[in-house]
This record gives sequence, structure tokens and C-alpha cells, in this order.
Amino acid sequence: MPVAEGTPEGEAEVGPEPEKEISPEPEVETGPEPETEIYPEPEVETEPEGEYDGEVGRAEAEPDWPLAFKQWGPAWQLHVYFFASIFMCIAILSLMSMTFYLRDRRRLRQGILTFTLQCLLFLFTLLRTLSLFINPYLTVYANEETAFTFLWSLALPSLTAAFSVLLLVFLDTTKMTLGPPIFQKLPVLLGITAAHFLIVMMSEVVCYVTPGSCKPMLMFCQCLFVLYGLLLGAGYLYTAIVVHRKCSSGALNSDQDKIRRIIKISAAASITAFSVAITHVYSACSEFGIYSNVTYVDAWSWWTLQTLLRLEELSSACIILVIAFRNPLDVDSKVYTWLMGVMKTSKVASSDNEKNKPPISSNLPHNVKYTDVEKF
Repeated sequence: MPVAEGTPEGEAEVGPEPEKEISPEPEVETGPEPETEIYPEPEVETEPEGEYDGEVGRAEAEPDWPLAFKQWGPAWQLHVYFFASIFMCIAILSLMSMTFYLRDRRRLRQGILTFTLQCLLFLFTLLRTLSLFINPYLTVYANEETAFTFLWSLALPSLTAAFSVLLLVFLDTTKMTLGPPIFQKLPVLLGITAAHFLIVMMSEVVCYVTPGSCKPMLMFCQCLFVLYGLLLGAGYLYTAIVVHRKCSSGALNSDQDKIRRIIKISAAASITAFSVAITHVYSACSEFGIYSNVTYVDAWSWWTLQTLLRLEELSSACIILVIAFRNPLDVDSKVYTWLMGVMKTSKVASSDNEKNKPPISSNLPHNVKYTDVEKF
């Protein structure tokens, strides 16, 4: 009896033990291995989005840059370096024009409006040149987004301020009044310009500190820019119409060629200002806008829009340059006088040296004369 009782107990103890040891092993080993191999790959593919687009809705919708570069081909380099080079040339011409006034205080006092126009044009073209050459559309140095966004954003207030001063120059030339007289004073206009700069800088600081409040601030700046452009377009259109009527009726006794030039430039400035405002309205309300839900926009559509915007900015800069450019080598300028003095001094020195030299006319051909050399 004790032996019979021991045998079933031994059988019961041996049976279930191997079943408990075998079952959990395959469940633990097979589960996590395929999961760790699959998930890292999409993380690598999504890095360019954070690299170029910045933080939470930082700016307008942009194309998928790696794919866009392949689609554009040389069109990307053509867009960037063409506009950067033209803006650089205008900046150099503006700087040359500024020396026309800086070397003559009397000229500077008389032409303070034109000199202010030159400074604003130089600032705008310089900022655009640096942005496009160094970090075009934040595609090169993504980590330096804040600095280059400041450079890019501060250019627009410079352009609107320059267009405002140009309108003030026309009103001062034609002795016209447009709106309250207080707005036709340079200190008041510069104060409005400074406020515009301050608003843009504050919006960039807000976007950097609190990215969640970025979109409302950027939309406010866009609306302000569009409103400013519409007012300037209306002002230039009014100036062109009134001056044309006065010129036709003979009320203006000034130089007729100068008056016709003002009419043509005012009409061109009005068309450009309206065009810039309409393009920015389209950009804000379309898929390129700040509140657009599109992650990536079409590459060629984005390229076309940016090319149109740069052409409008370039047209504005050329209109301003036509009025603001002053040749530093003008006959009445001190630079010209200084160069002529240097040339006369060198001529006198060379003539004295020739007098002290022994005659060498016998060694020269008979048809060569000193006067022929002096012509060059």
C-alpha cells in the first residue's frame, strides 16, 4: 500500500514541470525584434521637414526641399544667384550715390530726402543680397533660422519706407498735398518707418520665444504690409493723375520733360505697389499661407510665386534707383574735382620730367608727336 501511494504521487510531480518551463520562452523572444527594425527608418525620412520648416508652423508652407531641388535642376541656382547679383549691383550703386552727398555738406542739407531714399534702398538691397547669397530661403544653414529670418523680414519695411520717401519727393517737387500735411514731413515719415521696423522685430521675437503665437503675429505683419502697399499705390496713382491734369492745363510752369518723367514714374510705382499688395494677398489666402493645412506645396508653384515676388521687389528698387541715383563723378562734385586735380598734378609732374630729359626725337619715327600721346 505505501508503494502504490508513492508511485502516483511521483508521476504527478514529474508531469507538469516541463510544461511550465517550455511555454513562456518562445513568447518573449519573438515579440520585440521586428518592431525595433521597422520604426527607425521613417524617423530618418522626416528629418528634412524639421530641418527646413523650423518649429511648429514657423512660416508659410514650403516644398519638400530634397525633391524640389531635383525637379528644379539649374532653375534653383538661376533664381537665387540672378536676383542676388542684381540686388548687389543696386546696393553698390546706392552706396556710390550716398558718397555724392557725404562729401558735400551743403548738398546733403539740400538733398536730405534723396539721401534718405538712398540709405533705405541700400539697406533693402544689402539685406536681400546677404540673405540670398548666404542662406537662400533657409535651405543652407537651418540651425541659423532666427538670424536669417531677421535679415529677410527687416528688408520689407525698408522697401515700403523707401517707396514712402519717394512719394514724398514727388509731392515736394510738384508742390502737391496728399492727406494731412503732417504726414508729408520727413521726421513723421521716419517715425512711422521706425514703428514698422519695431513691429516686425517684435513679431520675430514673439515667434522665437513662443512659437504658438507666431501665426497671428505674422498674419498681422502681412496685413500691415498689404495695407501699406495699397495706400502707396493709391498715392502714386493720385499723384500721376493730378500732375497730368495740371500739365495738360498749363498750370505747371516747371520743366515739361521733368514733369512727364514724374508722371511716368508715378504710374509705374502705382502699378508696382498694387501688384506687390495683390501678390501678398494671394500668398496669404492660398495654399502658401500661414494657416494653410498643406504640409508641402508644389515645387514649381512655389518657385513661380517667389520669382514673381522678387521681380516685383526688383522693379521697386529700380524705380527708386532711377530717382535716387547721383553720379559721384559729376562735374560739380568734390570727387570729380579731386580726381581732376590728381590728373592735372600728374600731368604737370610728367611734363617737368620730360623737360629735364635729353631730346630723343631723333630716335622716334617722324610721325609720332607728344600731342598724340597726351590724348590718351
